[in-house]
Amino acid sequence: AGQVYGFGLFSDLLRHNDGLGFTQASVEAVAVSENLGQYARLVGGLAYDRWGARVTMRIGFLLNSIGYLAILFAVRAAVDSSTYPNDGWKAPTSLVCACAAIYGQGAGWIETAVIATTVANCPDEAAGLLKTFFGVASAVGAVAFAALFAP
Repeated sequence: AGQVYGFGLFSDLLRHNDGLGFTQASVEAVAVSENLGQYARLVGGLAYDRWGARVTMRIGFLLNSIGYLAILFAVRAAVDSSTYPNDGWKAPTSLVCACAAIYGQGAGWIETAVIATTVANCPDEAAGLLKTFFGVASAVGAVAFAALFAP
């Protein structure tokens, strides 16, 4: 769920001409959609109250995976279209924004389940420290990305 904070890792791929070729305004729209998806997690909280942490985590994982995979496929299709210009298709900004909102929503569901369960099980402990680990997960993802995919 912390990978939402690492949007900068792949935002250049959205902007790059061999990728989707988005303008800065389009990339910012995707980032805003991601944040709106993450922070508008009322349904995730209701699901947590109704079915508990396990179901909420599974749904969050599913939403997260669907959103990220859809963006991966959109970028892959754009890369293929730059190789074969007449056969290509580039995803519109609105579609990528919707995908970003979906994976942001999934991250929100996961975060809701983790924080709410921690607060319920350890009411005297500082749950704020747990929230920082979502940011640390983004840093670990950045290191892994640089090690595996950097030119």
